[in-house]
Formats: sequence, structure tokens, C-alpha cells
Amino acid sequence: SVSGSIYGGGERQYILRARYGQYLSANVSSRNGCVTFTGGSTSISYTTEYGDNYLNLVNNCGRQTSFTLTVSIN
Repeated sequence: SVSGSIYGGGERQYILRARYGQYLSANVSSRNGCVTFTGGSTSISYTTEYGDNYLNLVNNCGRQTSFTLTVSIN
């Protein structure tokens, strides 16, 4: 898990390396649900490809917001 903050309307990207065929699941939580993944969801999961996997977070509110991102790769 990692915690941080994003300015209003801002974005943050995390890059995770994984092997082909691993299962990645991630959840983001924030006050009032302001911070989401690109596309508006607060959770994502998928089977990885080889190499880098990008998790893009967006603050959909007009003020700085704290968040916690939790990721699991199996």
C-alpha cells in the first residue's frame, strides 16, 4: 500500500513490473471518492502482460485530496 495526495484536477501514475500471466488487483480510497483510476473506477483487476503495468490515478475534485492505493500481484 502507498498513501499520498493529488492536487485538484491532478493525476499521478504508478508503474509496476510483473511477469506475464500474473493477476493484478488494485483499489484506491479517498475522502468523498475524489481519487479514482482513469475511467472513474475505484478498483481494477486484470491478468498482466510482461513488463510494466501502469496505474493512473485522477483527482476528480477541485481540491487537494489524500488517497491510499493498495495493490496485489499474484
